[in-house]
Amino acid sequence: KSLFEYSMSRFARIYSVDIPAIILTIILYNLGNYINPESFSSLTPHRIQDPFITFFSAIFFVNQSWQDLTFFSNMPYWSLGYEVLYYVFFGILTFVTGKKRIPLLILIALVMGPSVLLYFPIWLIGVLTYNLTKNIAISRLNAYFLFVFSIAVIVVLCIPFIQNTINDFVFSFTNKELISLLNETAMNFGSDYLLAIGVSLNMLAFYFISNNVIIFHNRVENFIRLSASYTFSLYLYHMPILFFISAIAPFSENPIFNILGSTLLTIIFIIVLGNYTERKKYIFKNLFYTAFKYKS
Repeated sequence: KSLFEYSMSRFARIYSVDIPAIILTIILYNLGNYINPESFSSLTPHRIQDPFITFFSAIFFVNQSWQDLTFFSNMPYWSLGYEVLYYVFFGILTFVTGKKRIPLLILIALVMGPSVLLYFPIWLIGVLTYNLTKNIAISRLNAYFLFVFSIAVIVVLCIPFIQNTINDFVFSFTNKELISLLNETAMNFGSDYLLAIGVSLNMLAFYFISNNVIIFHNRVENFIRLSASYTFSLYLYHMPILFFISAIAPFSENPIFNILGSTLLTIIFIIVLGNYTERKKYIFKNLFYTAFKYKS
């Protein structure tokens, strides 16, 4: 029951922002490209393929399956091509039983393609981390040590030389045909596996530290929770807005308006949009509950 509710909550959050983000991106990209095509030169034609294919790949979250398609000026949208397919795969694995399960898992794996499928264990590390917070206990001293150690691991693994060394080592044991099938976003999978472990340890350590130490008072905590309710809106809305601002007010011609627009106006737009999208995700949740005839 709780797993179903969590899954529906995640899908509700995605669709409450995803659909408006698609509309916003298409409008601002085409309008901005009409006003000042030069501002979008870094995206085309290398990053953006056929507009029709780009649009439908985003709608069905297959923009990272078998090929890397940038959704016009919304570059952060790439991650949904991973995240949503993982929810589907995990949902089939958890809720489907009998003879249908294996064929459906194979089907969704084929839809994922090698790049997305290769990162599924990293997503499972996140699931494992969450479960560990409920099933193990770590002393305060060990939590502090683990927190510092995890930060050191993350910092080291973010050094390009270290990343390249690890990935070259992994590639030496990897089938060349498989490597040729990978998208650019998946070429660092070797170092990303280790980085995922470092991030997981960091979250785990901080969870047990926060259980023993009052880090944020109520007012600060309430502000953080309020801000967190706009994070997905910030993630999916900011890049199309920034590109559009650069189109109507290039930095080289109007640096003051460009800076103000890229900061204050972007934040204002995201808050306004977030109030009517992400913070209304309960509407989508209720739709999902109705569709599955589920009562909380």
